[in-house]
Amino acid sequence: MCALRAVMIASAVANPLAAQSPEGLWTGFVNAPQGGEPVAFAIARLKSGHLAVTMTMPVMFVDRIRLPLEDDGAGNYAIGPLDTTFRLEGEALVGSFALGHLPMRLTLGDGLMVIGAT
Repeated sequence: MCALRAVMIASAVANPLAAQSPEGLWTGFVNAPQGGEPVAFAIARLKSGHLAVTMTMPVMFVDRIRLPLEDDGAGNYAIGPLDTTFRLEGEALVGSFALGHLPMRLTLGDGLMVIGAT
């Protein structure tokens, strides 16, 4: 048992991103030509063990659509149907959104952000 724990700790130290998980509620903005557009990702692990993202983005008229989330095991994630990729950078998800590869940055939210409020 101690040997297994030592291997798990060594693996986490060798690849710190492997120990991190994107699970949670992430809120932020996509930098679009017309300005920052709010977006929220709720990332959860399904019973199957796969990750999924539930996305809300008012400018796209999207409210809680569930999409598959691909994980390459090295801290990089992709939402294939949206051509969206991101990675964990500290306490933020940073990447590009959609075919235009618009820059996006999301941080862990507390679930209280009202998207689209003025």
